[in-house]
Amino acid sequence: MRMWSVCTNAWRYCVSGCLVVLLSACAGPAQKQANQQAAVQHLAAEPALCRGFRAAWVGVFKANVEALNQKAELDDAAREQLESARDELQQAGIAESSCTRPYCMIQPLQGGQLDTYCGYRIAATSGDELYQWVPWSGQ
Repeated sequence: MRMWSVCTNAWRYCVSGCLVVLLSACAGPAQKQANQQAAVQHLAAEPALCRGFRAAWVGVFKANVEALNQKAELDDAAREQLESARDELQQAGIAESSCTRPYCMIQPLQGGQLDTYCGYRIAATSGDELYQWVPWSGQ
């Protein structure tokens, strides 16, 4: 009789453990989506000039990498756009540091070429990862 009780308890733990894993797997994508929406809402709450600053900042980064690919100098237009965005922030009394900047990375490709990708690293609220990546899409 004692053996039956041990087997029944083991079975219950196994089933409940499987349910927890299945439910957390189902909640994972929804939680990631909620985290991404919260990040986008945070960006939208920043001053409107921050969006232009971010776009100019990413533009200069990408232009720099493209210049490296072409073994050329950075185009002055991208640099001027960033300086203009910085001036607008300063005139409005907004510190550059109050605008959230995306992380931009360089990815080496075959043939000595380089590619870029930008996005935001936000804290993950579920799962095994500490952070999740939200790709930059002009926000």
